Amino acid sequence: MGSDRIKEQANEAADRSSRQRRDGFRKARALHEGLARMSGDFSLGLDENGSQTGSRTLKGFHIVADRWYIRMGFRKEDQERLKGRSWQEIEARLKDGDVPRKLVRFDTHIVGAVRMMKHLRTGYQRELAQSDALLRLLTEANLALGEKKRGYSMSDITAGISALQSVDDAISNKDVAVKRIVARMRIGIAIHKLEKARGLPGGGQRDMEVSRALAVMVSVRNRLSSWRDRQVAGIVEHNLQKECALRLERDKWLFSQLSRFAEIPQAVHEYELKDGSKIEALEQMRKMLRYRKHKEPVLEFIKSQAEMFRAGSRDGKEAEKLIALADAGVQPKVGLNVDYQIGRLRAIYRSILNDDKERAREHIDSLKLFVRANKPSYILEELGKEPDPYLGPVLESIGRAVEALNAREYDAAGRHFAEARDRIRRFAYPSAS
Repeated sequence: MGSDRIKEQANEAADRSSRQRRDGFRKARALHEGLARMSGDFSLGLDENGSQTGSRTLKGFHIVADRWYIRMGFRKEDQERLKGRSWQEIEARLKDGDVPRKLVRFDTHIVGAVRMMKHLRTGYQRELAQSDALLRLLTEANLALGEKKRGYSMSDITAGISALQSVDDAISNKDVAVKRIVARMRIGIAIHKLEKARGLPGGGQRDMEVSRALAVMVSVRNRLSSWRDRQVAGIVEHNLQKECALRLERDKWLFSQLSRFAEIPQAVHEYELKDGSKIEALEQMRKMLRYRKHKEPVLEFIKSQAEMFRAGSRDGKEAEKLIALADAGVQPKVGLNVDYQIGRLRAIYRSILNDDKERAREHIDSLKLFVRANKPSYILEELGKEPDPYLGPVLESIGRAVEALNAREYDAAGRHFAEARDRIRRFAYPSAS
């Protein structure tokens, strides 16, 4: 009976924690929507079911967007700034909401950007679900010891230690300081007190030490629940708005591409086949960087391939300037006379010349993405990875179109692309549907 009562009380505590979390997330959602409206950045986005929802403009998120190209960033907890501080100092900072963060910027494809934001959201969801399970375990252990008040047996204390060790094991690989440092230090203190109690004779001394351990266990629960929830609520809502804004941008870009594919399917296919040699050249550059000790042969190979990457009379030098701006998070003015591919190739060359192989590999991967980004087969491949539920019919039509392209049945490919275009239109431009 006692065990059933404890489980019931633990469930009630979990329900209270869940309600508090939902309230916190609602407040965070209202706060972010209010901030977006006040800043003039409020806009509509699309959720994963294709429904319109409140968001911000991409500019409001400091996202550089040029057709498929996305340069964006997120703030990650900066562990370096916590080094050398005691866990008590770190705890005091976190209690006041002072979480040191650093900006991490990167470039990606619009389809991959949406998928990455979904991963972040589901990652937080998994974290909260795991936290709920750990909190339930801690609560049951706390209640089981707490209801006795005195006369704790060795097995009572051992059960409490076992529960704490299970929680410690579960959070030992976490990156966030509130778990990795603060909660684990407090778990260690609680375990130490219980082990000390276990070594004492039964009676007042043991009871007092267990009571002290119980107080620390409560503090662990608080840090894993309300403290972490406060950190996560604002991040989750901000990221959800960003995901929805990117999804609408993605669907608008898809509409424009599918419209083009439907009009000139044969030219699109021939262009894709021609660019296959560029991918081979870039893969060769990567291989040479791995196996060649000297940079001169790699530089000569890049120069021999340059003409293939050049787009008529477009300006490659201007592209390097715009790439640097985008890397810094500044939205550049993009003109049709800018040759991004030759600009990226020059960036590869310059990096190798300066003995920066890591940066050269990054530019190779970036240029490979530039070559493949607007090709039907690549779009189908990327869009098919963990697709939003409403994209099923769109993917089906694109798949048929790509099959027709590969069979050189261009009329059929055009019809299927047009079908896909019409299916994405109501999501990309809901007001016009």
